[in-house]
Amino acid sequence: MKTILLVDALGKRTLSLSTPVYESIKEFILNVVKEKGEILFTELLDLAEQNKTLLYEGDMSWCFLVVKRDLEARGIIKVKVGLGPHREQLLSLNKKKRTAARSSYF
Repeated sequence: MKTILLVDALGKRTLSLSTPVYESIKEFILNVVKEKGEILFTELLDLAEQNKTLLYEGDMSWCFLVVKRDLEARGIIKVKVGLGPHREQLLSLNKKKRTAARSSYF
């Protein structure tokens, strides 16, 4: 089975996921962020739980977290972390990569 090595914030390749799982979650994240403009990570997970076509291995939250971090490290999405006690994460497309993301992922 093919796997994708995920990139962390320091640019190191660390974890891996199977290609179908990675692609399924990546497409879901990018499509939702494109549609909404910005979305809280917790809201994204709520939407994902309602989607029955997503592929994931084990814990869905963990899979989404590592794919989100990979997309952020690659500069495709931007994540702002709130200052409150809950430190909510707001996801949006990276303006610099938006054109490239449109042609590559949508």
